[in-house]
Amino acid sequence: MNREEITALQQCLTVQKQGVPRPIVQVERLMQRHTPEELEAYLGSVRRDYRKKIQHLFEIDPGNPQLDHLVIVIFRLNMAIKLMRERRMAKEAA
Repeated sequence: MNREEITALQQCLTVQKQGVPRPIVQVERLMQRHTPEELEAYLGSVRRDYRKKIQHLFEIDPGNPQLDHLVIVIFRLNMAIKLMRERRMAKEAA
């Protein structure tokens, strides 16, 4: 992945918490030791973990404000995975 792709991916994976940008994962650090395919698999794993957490939290307290944050995180993970797949497919087609 080039610098532009890593930056776009990191933007997808950064949320605002109390007005401070917080990365869900550090893309650049992961890309130093892993392939894009491994990163995509890892993001899928993180997404599954957050989905389990949101289901558990919803069963305990459906009015918990932390649910909103978890929904945002899952949405951003979905965006990042979709972005990676689209870029991979575009490269394969070229």
